[in-house]
Amino acid sequence: MGTTLATKSDLLLIRQEMENRFSLMSRDIESLRQSTQRDLQSLRDSTARDLQTFATSMAKDLEALRLSMTVRVGSMLVVGFGVMLAAIRLWS
Repeated sequence: MGTTLATKSDLLLIRQEMENRFSLMSRDIESLRQSTQRDLQSLRDSTARDLQTFATSMAKDLEALRLSMTVRVGSMLVVGFGVMLAAIRLWS
């Protein structure tokens, strides 16, 4: 056991040191919070851009598919009509 007693100036010095450490921790926590907010905002922006790109790509793909289906159905109608006319001529 120590025989030296802490004086008031010793306690004030310890108090000041603790306040400094708490201040440093508060700044570190605030810096971490701001960094996290920036990272989250960057992630939101990136996700929004990716979704917009995906939506644009899907719209183009759907338009191409619509055109392809229109051409295919039209071709089947023309061929079907031609087969019907050929069948009518053969039976007549």
